[in-house]
Amino acid sequence: MHDLAKYYETGKGIEKNLEKSFYWHKKAVENGNKHAIICLVGHYKYGIGTDKDLEKAFYWCQKSAENSNEEAQCILASLYFKGIGTEKDLKKAFYWFQKSAENGYKKAQHNLALSYYLGLGTEKDYERAVYWFQKSAENGDYKAMDDLAYCYEYGNGIEKDLKKAFDLCQKAAENGIMSAMIHLATFYRIGKATEKNLKKTLYWYQEATKIARNDPEIKSMPCVHELMLNRKVKLIEPLKRFIIESEEENYNKCSECHMKRRPSKKNNQICIICYQAKLLYNPSGNDIINEFIKYTQTDFVQETSRMRFISYDRFKNKEFIRGGGFSNIYKAIWIDGPHSWNEEKEDFEYKNPNVIVALKQLNNSEMISFEELKELLMIYIANLNNFFDSLLYLNEYYGITQDPNTKDFIIIMKYYKFDLRNYITKNKDFYNIKWSKKLKILRSIAEGLDHLHDQNIIHRDLHSGNILCENDDDVIISDLGISKSSMESANDKKRYGIIPYMAPEILKGKDYTTLSDIYSFGMIMWELMTGSLPFEDRTQDNGLASKICYDGLRPSKTTNAPKGYIELMEKCWDSDPVKRPNANAINETLYNILIDEINNPTEIIKPSDITPTDNPKNKQLGITFSSEELEPLYPIINKAEVEYRTEESYKTKANEFDI
Repeated sequence: MHDLAKYYETGKGIEKNLEKSFYWHKKAVENGNKHAIICLVGHYKYGIGTDKDLEKAFYWCQKSAENSNEEAQCILASLYFKGIGTEKDLKKAFYWFQKSAENGYKKAQHNLALSYYLGLGTEKDYERAVYWFQKSAENGDYKAMDDLAYCYEYGNGIEKDLKKAFDLCQKAAENGIMSAMIHLATFYRIGKATEKNLKKTLYWYQEATKIARNDPEIKSMPCVHELMLNRKVKLIEPLKRFIIESEEENYNKCSECHMKRRPSKKNNQICIICYQAKLLYNPSGNDIINEFIKYTQTDFVQETSRMRFISYDRFKNKEFIRGGGFSNIYKAIWIDGPHSWNEEKEDFEYKNPNVIVALKQLNNSEMISFEELKELLMIYIANLNNFFDSLLYLNEYYGITQDPNTKDFIIIMKYYKFDLRNYITKNKDFYNIKWSKKLKILRSIAEGLDHLHDQNIIHRDLHSGNILCENDDDVIISDLGISKSSMESANDKKRYGIIPYMAPEILKGKDYTTLSDIYSFGMIMWELMTGSLPFEDRTQDNGLASKICYDGLRPSKTTNAPKGYIELMEKCWDSDPVKRPNANAINETLYNILIDEINNPTEIIKPSDITPTDNPKNKQLGITFSSEELEPLYPIINKAEVEYRTEESYKTKANEFDI
């Protein structure tokens, strides 16, 4: 009967008939066929050949599980885990995963490992997680191999071993696991546990993209798909261009840059990079601007990193967005749009005209200095060291133009619809933003900070107004105008910023460090938790700065956050910079919190004492202070540090600030 049901199900040797398949599977079960029970569960669970009935699916699965059917035990655990046909119960899910795993079912072994790793239905236990990842991997579960690779990579539950991590990841990728392909591409991209190889990086990103587009299981799990792949797809085309343009092989030296690069077909005495630079060259009338543009056009192999001077008349419909002490931001339509390179014609094309861009007009910049080009210089340094991470985490810069009336120079950037503050307030109800989205945004910021800090760049002015986003998949760090290298920061005594986001040590005149940025990140975590601006009900002056520094004042906390979130936030804003985690550690912690959140969403409860900022006019973060205004704090720099006091937490209310 069971075999007959399978024939009807597949149409093998008989006309396909799902109703008859259901009928004979049910008959087989009634006659004691244990194998048919799993098929009957599938009929009820998915409504195949009968009406969908999750309670009956659960009932028959439970019957089979209690009769020691290891596959049914694993399915029953999944039903408890997801709350399908019964109440959600993570402890019972863990119990049945354990039963099935002990009976040798590899999928259950993997799920049991994940339960231990994430603390789902049991206490977190990395060592037990590793044990079951290994068991499942030994039984041929390639997904478990990739998870085990992460354990070896970060030393979770087992001694850190990058070589084993790489080998496991490679084997999983070669056997079709999408997450392992992305993981392996990252190993090759940064040269971790292997030599850097951009061709292999490109190959594995492309393979992962194919699977994501064609695998129905991946399509049915948008959180996993978005989390792991969406941001990486934008690297594929630049990687192709980079590989084409950077291959040296047996090329002769270019007569202009004296580097071994692929020659131009139209002029084989110069390389393709210098040939492109000649095509793009448009003098600005300013030696400093010209020199900077020349460097970017000849030093960068990456086409999209090269600056150029663009005539002001190529922009129309200029519209003011916001202003500040150093610059004004506008949006405008770029008539030509960004260029792209036609390899066959060896010429630039403009396929995307009338693009909306952001224009950052530098105030009083007619006699511009390299200091005023600091934002572009920081991007230049970051791109030169690691272009592909810059592409993922920092804004795109197209070039420079000049206002013919004011003579101010203007930086041309990709336009984003929202900064993070706008993103928060654009939602009619802040509490409709899922925690999984907030955590994805924070991970993007943490990854961007890690990239900057890895290049020894300190942002120095991180707040929600400097985080730009189209959606939770496209989040970048912007406004590196006062960013500096670690060495420069030690020699620069100027202090600028918005008080609630400035670390206590900075308010007291100490040197900026990467950990100063981490304090600011902690405040952004609080902002995403509450929807409010930190300290928005207090006057932003030396009085507030003093309380932050010497009374340890921090924003009040809520309990409505995923497990581990508040603990991480408090570490980020610790008074002692040494106790703050680095960006890489933050990213790893947020990843674990996010995976836990996807599997076990946090119930959103509106707190009674903290109200999200919902006034559309109230989008300004506060007043930007300079070192001169904060100087009264400096004489008491040696006063004993005081831990922040939760008993002096404040209750927020809406206020309006003007720059």
